[in-house]
Amino acid sequence: MSLTHRLHTLLSSEYALFLKTQTYHWNVTGPEFPALHALFETHYTALLPLVDGVAEAIRSLGAKVPAGLSVFQKESVIQDGDEHAKARDMVLSLAIDHRRIITLATEARQLAEAEGKIITVTFLDGLLEQHNAFAWMLEATGA
Repeated sequence: MSLTHRLHTLLSSEYALFLKTQTYHWNVTGPEFPALHALFETHYTALLPLVDGVAEAIRSLGAKVPAGLSVFQKESVIQDGDEHAKARDMVLSLAIDHRRIITLATEARQLAEAEGKIITVTFLDGLLEQHNAFAWMLEATGA
């Protein structure tokens, strides 16, 4: 798989995770509502610049950025969230999704490194750091 194609999948998955996190922000209920509502908002706010960064990484390689929800849904490894899910299930689902993004970004990083795309490697290192932090925060919250 080419670096550009891997980045397309990563972009689609980042966008899907952004939407899923925002959906959970809107729909979380229960005693943990104040903390999780705020946590989800912090996460989806931080995810949007990552989405933009992946798109810019694709453009920097000379490729066009795929557009449209149908394209993103087809290419994403992230499933839509269930707005009726219990708070703990929301947390654990997002933690799993961040781990999926980590896998995609790691694969993209390896391809970028093999192709000598150092700026892309550096960007992906930062993206990986962000997703690792989100994953452990969610895992600790859902434990």
